[in-house]
Amino acid sequence: MVAAIVFLAAALLLPALAQARRQAARVQCAANLRQLGVGAGAYSVEYRFGLPTHHVDPGLSFDTFLMRLSDGQCVNLGLLVDYVRNGAVFYCPAQPTDRSPDIAYDSPHNQWRWQWQTPSPPSPGPGKGEPEPSPAQSGPNSSYATRSRGPGGAAVAAWTTLNHSNKVVYGDFLGVDDWPGRGRLPHGLLAPHDRQGYNRLFGDGSVLWAASEGIDALRPVGPDEPTPLELLEYYELLDILP
Repeated sequence: MVAAIVFLAAALLLPALAQARRQAARVQCAANLRQLGVGAGAYSVEYRFGLPTHHVDPGLSFDTFLMRLSDGQCVNLGLLVDYVRNGAVFYCPAQPTDRSPDIAYDSPHNQWRWQWQTPSPPSPGPGKGEPEPSPAQSGPNSSYATRSRGPGGAAVAAWTTLNHSNKVVYGDFLGVDDWPGRGRLPHGLLAPHDRQGYNRLFGDGSVLWAASEGIDALRPVGPDEPTPLELLEYYELLDILP
């Protein structure tokens, strides 16, 4: 009789504990993004309102997790390491090692090494007025993605805090879920927060939660990779979702 009561109590408590863990991860994720927003704000003050150099894997439109190229050049959130010294801040706690090891904090497949040097912005690409990173790639990765810039990277406004004060710049939205993995991210990716929603960092430093239903109404997030245009449409929706 006592064993049955204990079993029943455990059955009732486990879902509540799981929900509490999910909520704690969601809150910590939002706190991490706020710290990254402070770092991005400090960076933009030094670099004429510019945001860190945008880099996307040319073969994967949603892959903007890379922080440093193989030649040592920092890109994306890698340029904020000098402003946000705690490595764990660059990672969503809803992406533990066993879920998405290629973008989890200090996993065997994504080790965090303090081999960072003070970043210096690369020279602008010809005729673009913006840095043009090398295609060579190496880790580490953040679990926070940088906003899509559209097909070819030229379909949006200049990559600055001024032009993105009310737009998402970074977040835990991946654009895929249960993605089998290929190429540079071989171990697959799972959407964070059990696909209940996503945390978004806007250019003005605010962080807001968006329920997944709003995104899935456009196109259900799943194992199929979004095209660059679909990814841009996702972000345009993330800009306005409550």
